Amino acid sequence: MKKVISIVLACAMLLYAGAPLAFAAEGPTDTLAAAFNGTVEEGTLFSALLDFIYRAYSAYGRAYAGILCRISAQQHLEHNRAFDQAFYEDGRPVFITGQHREPVPSMLLGTKALSQNGCGLIMVYNVLLEFGKHKDLSKIIYDFERAGALGLEGELGTKEMHCKKYLEDQGLKVTAYRNAGALDEIRKGGDVFAVSYRNWGSLSAHIIMVKQVDGQMAAYNTYGGPFDSFEQLLEREGSYQIGFKIAAA
Repeated sequence: MKKVISIVLACAMLLYAGAPLAFAAEGPTDTLAAAFNGTVEEGTLFSALLDFIYRAYSAYGRAYAGILCRISAQQHLEHNRAFDQAFYEDGRPVFITGQHREPVPSMLLGTKALSQNGCGLIMVYNVLLEFGKHKDLSKIIYDFERAGALGLEGELGTKEMHCKKYLEDQGLKVTAYRNAGALDEIRKGGDVFAVSYRNWGSLSAHIIMVKQVDGQMAAYNTYGGPFDSFEQLLEREGSYQIGFKIAAA
């Protein structure tokens, strides 16, 4: 009987997984189905493995989004919004340049502190601020949690393509590049990018906003830089996964 119940529950979760996911109603309602079900964008073996994990876990992840995540999203919003004012100076929002600095470690995403898994959402925050589309970090966290756009309840943070989708929903044009060399070829003054890389000596990944300023690459939410090129940045930080050029639509 227990086996039959398990099979029924698994089938129900798979059916639930077929339903499209959308970000919170206050924003655009485009679904995340492509991000969950699309092909591997990063083009590496390890990324393919991660993609398999996301897909295998998607049934539970979507059930979590529909049942539990809406509850925790609201709880986390109430907790996290108490820290939003720390990202303002003289009444104006400022960039987040280090996720291990308070108050980021006191904020929550999924099952962890934001300092452990929040680089993707910090990148989103910084990019929106750069393009004059500022949203408080607590609201961005809420949007992702409410949509169920977390990997393993936040254990793996957020996937790059979910961040891409969210930025596009906010009215930005986001172009993916699988080859790091292409970023150096196309960059020019004022360009804004997001770069994902796997940290040297670790399986963990990190994604940051990068902007070209006065011929150098200013990196946000990393403790190095500025850099002369993406090649130099990656030599220091880690192995390239995927990059995005971001522009006003």
